[in-house]
Amino acid sequence: MRVATLGSGSRGNSVFVECGQTRFLVDAGFSGSEIARRLELLDVPPESIQAIIVTHEHRDHTAGIGIAARRWGWPLYLTPATERACAPLFRGSETVRHYEGEVSFDLGDVRVHPSSTCHDAADPVALTILDPETGLKVGVATDLGRATTPVRNALAGCHFVILES
Repeated sequence: MRVATLGSGSRGNSVFVECGQTRFLVDAGFSGSEIARRLELLDVPPESIQAIIVTHEHRDHTAGIGIAARRWGWPLYLTPATERACAPLFRGSETVRHYEGEVSFDLGDVRVHPSSTCHDAADPVALTILDPETGLKVGVATDLGRATTPVRNALAGCHFVILES
């Protein structure tokens, strides 16, 4: 498993995850050209990314989701409430896949578990990402005002955690 923070802070947030043949971003808070530039620094062609999982609608996490989805055909994984809050970023041609808080889903070679967080957004989540092959577990909790019980439980046992608060 390979994990890299493309950026963290009020100017933009994004995390690159690679596991087996699966490559995706958690959030994309930069312009399309900036996402491409930061991926190139990792020797990752943008065309090799398979999806973006969106944690919540704030612009420092979503600024590039619409353009990236259209430019590279990346599907967007987000909750229905987050999709509604992000509506101005979409033109209708993006592929959207919904997930619900506390309900795990598969993305390629990984198992993703979203956990509801306490933040001033429509439906914010923290994520844990499990590589079933190796058992490695990574946590990504952004804009974490306080660690709720579901988030603490989800992050327990992680081998690596990215916290942004």
